[in-house]
Amino acid sequence: MSAAPDPGPAAPAPRRLLPRLERYVLAHVSGYPIAFLWAMAAIPLTIHLSLRDLDALHGDLPAIGQLIVRRLAWPAAFVFALPHVLAIPWAFGRDPARYRRRTWIAIAAVAAAGVVFGAVSWLWLFLR
Repeated sequence: MSAAPDPGPAAPAPRRLLPRLERYVLAHVSGYPIAFLWAMAAIPLTIHLSLRDLDALHGDLPAIGQLIVRRLAWPAAFVFALPHVLAIPWAFGRDPARYRRRTWIAIAAVAAAGVVFGAVSWLWLFLR
């Protein structure tokens, strides 16, 4: 019997795209609840900063709703984009294991900041 030929030095593993996209999708999915959390947290401050514009609408509820949603969309969109940016080194870097923990700590910090901001914002509104 003859032995199998020696393949030589191991070739570097090809950089597969699917695991990278899977990691990025996880960060993408985490952005939805975080953006919703920040949008809910920003409601009292948004209403407070928009009082003059709200008074100018003279009780037109659909217009008031549109104004508030438009003003809440900016912070929500910004916070939705943060997990995407934070996950780039983890998803597409050369050493994903090195950045996994840092990425999730940073994403959790964005969520925790939203919880704290929301608690302060809503408490301020209720205790006014």
